[in-house]
Amino acid sequence: MIVRAARPADAEAIVHIHYAAVQAIPLELYSVEVKEAWSRCPDEARFEWMRKVITQAEELVVVADEGSGILGFGVADPRLCELRAL
Repeated sequence: MIVRAARPADAEAIVHIHYAAVQAIPLELYSVEVKEAWSRCPDEARFEWMRKVITQAEELVVVADEGSGILGFGVADPRLCELRAL
């Protein structure tokens, strides 16, 4: 496995991973409404949004790539020293 900078082609995998992670949270911890607010069902609008995040310069997006696919991702804003997603 390698950690590398995300590419626009990784956007769909990142969105699907994020959605799956949020959906795996038990309903006893967070309601359906909260989970939907965090990560709505993957669609082309979300994929395009992630492509823009990946290609702009403000945030750093990385992926864990096993060669057979993306296993995870991270998003950080170096200007603010802030981890946005992992």
